[in-house]
Amino acid sequence: FTAARLLWSRTLVLIMFWTGSARGDPLTVPPLCPAARRGAVVQFKLSDIGEGIMEVTVKEWYVKEGDRVSQFDSICEVQSDKASVTITSRYDGVIRKLYYDVDGTALVGKPLVDIETESGSGDHEEDVVETPAMAREEHTHQEIKGHKTQATPAVRRLAMENNVSPPPPPSWMQVIQNHPINGLPAENPSFSWTRRLAASLGLLHFPILNSSLDEGCQNITYKASHNIGLAMDTSQGLLVPNVKNVQSLSVFEIAQELNRLQTLGAVGQLGQAELSGGTFTLSNIGSIGGTYAKPVILPPEVAIGALGKIQVLPRFDGGGHVTRAHIMKVSWSADHRIIDGATMCRFSNLWREYLENPASMVLDLK
Repeated sequence: FTAARLLWSRTLVLIMFWTGSARGDPLTVPPLCPAARRGAVVQFKLSDIGEGIMEVTVKEWYVKEGDRVSQFDSICEVQSDKASVTITSRYDGVIRKLYYDVDGTALVGKPLVDIETESGSGDHEEDVVETPAMAREEHTHQEIKGHKTQATPAVRRLAMENNVSPPPPPSWMQVIQNHPINGLPAENPSFSWTRRLAASLGLLHFPILNSSLDEGCQNITYKASHNIGLAMDTSQGLLVPNVKNVQSLSVFEIAQELNRLQTLGAVGQLGQAELSGGTFTLSNIGSIGGTYAKPVILPPEVAIGALGKIQVLPRFDGGGHVTRAHIMKVSWSADHRIIDGATMCRFSNLWREYLENPASMVLDLK
């Protein structure tokens, strides 16, 4: 009996010690191991991707709930009316929740996913840091050991980890001109092929604009083929197919190929054959009411033009009288490492002369 009372007393003391109370408080069992605690769940928000865009469409998820991700891993691809953007992770952890389905509309500043961060990454009640967004075919600038480079976040991380300094980026030059286009109405179906034919004839006089520069900035390659691209607004976003060998095509063949590319773009069937191999690009921003822009060169090309809408504006003629003039603003961008402003302006003036005097184009055709 004495032994039983002693055993019961020790058991009662053990229970009191375990619960921290001798007054019958509810039993609360602490974690057996601190390492077993789950990390903080972070709401990972969609960042502001610029251009005043407030919502995007989720086109593809690269992860699902329960997947483990690391920093810089791709999470999803979203698309705005101007670009496709790949969203990358800022954290190491596990995906706990996806907030949108494919083709769902995601809002800037709202959560995309919940990520359970790994222990030691810090306690977060709510993530207020926006996710980095990288537009497809676009780059960000980062200083690496004194050199400005162009690279995606993953490339920047690898470069810094391996003490690599990529070559400096090209410097871009922009020329904007107001061209009076005499004798052409504001809406002319044939004007599209006329612009490309004029550009091809101009490239024969200024072949440096139809070239490419190697990564080491040592060799210039002059392209014999004039594969002139046209920036196209499609259901899949901005695409740039090109008309191959414009310098060898007739007027009718150029018009036929433009119609074919526009038809394929309208039904989303442009393939790699149509999208690759471009050497020079003209972007018709005037088709959506644009006037001037700062077009971005599509590597490995070295020049691009953005053509504004044709406007009927008052101008003075040679006799000082006010007349109606058809004015089109043209914005040119070129790689300033091999092309100077004077060359770009001379090409632009020649291109304008061809448009104002189509008969001169016929004389220069081979």
